[in-house]
Amino acid sequence: MGTKQTEEAKELISKALKGRLFSTESKTKMQEVVKLRQGIKTSFFGKSHTVETRTRISVTKSLIVKVTDVKMGTYKTFRGNAQAAKYLKIGEFTLRRYKRLGKLLNGKYLISNVKI
Repeated sequence: MGTKQTEEAKELISKALKGRLFSTESKTKMQEVVKLRQGIKTSFFGKSHTVETRTRISVTKSLIVKVTDVKMGTYKTFRGNAQAAKYLKIGEFTLRRYKRLGKLLNGKYLISNVKI
């Protein structure tokens, strides 16, 4: 449907729409359209993945996070940032930042991803 936009045209459109403010009326209309779109019958409508499939998706999509206690010389592994952050009692954003920078958290923990 429609025409294909060039990358240059897409960039110009994107720049023109940045910072755009919508009226309350426009927002209401957009919300109504979203509500109408929900429940459209697709090939997966009304179905759900089995527990086995959800587990397989989780394993393939998640990453392993290794938290090393440099003072004790021990480590723990977690399936994903959320579990590791919960263990360390910090937010996920903070965990990702320390992981990216390679800094020690609290002068004790080194956080890294493990290649599967």
